[in-house]
Amino acid sequence: MGILNGHNGKIKSLSFFKDDSCLVSAATDGAIYVWSLSNFKREGEHILKGCGYMSAVPLEASVYAVGTDKMIKEIRESAVVREIESDVGLTQIVVSHSGKMMFVGKLYEASSAIHVGLTWS
Repeated sequence: MGILNGHNGKIKSLSFFKDDSCLVSAATDGAIYVWSLSNFKREGEHILKGCGYMSAVPLEASVYAVGTDKMIKEIRESAVVREIESDVGLTQIVVSHSGKMMFVGKLYEASSAIHVGLTWS
């Protein structure tokens, strides 16, 4: 058992990496952290002031996240490498077990399916 210290806001989501080696956390403080579960240390971070992250999930070498800025972000090595803008707030993100589909929960609307690992326009 271990303690993961770091967030200054409410943690809105926790998600395991496929191999259970790490955990990703997303919080209202604008931080997404990747935690090693072997030593309970932070292995990666992405902080965006002014954005409250609602959900984040790992997929291969990336973390996908949604927050109050109405964007789906792909984060790799602490940097945003791709973004998709939405017209409404996004509340949740989940990836299928195969890693071929992503579902995003929207504030006030039904969820949407997005193909990941493909080319985004």
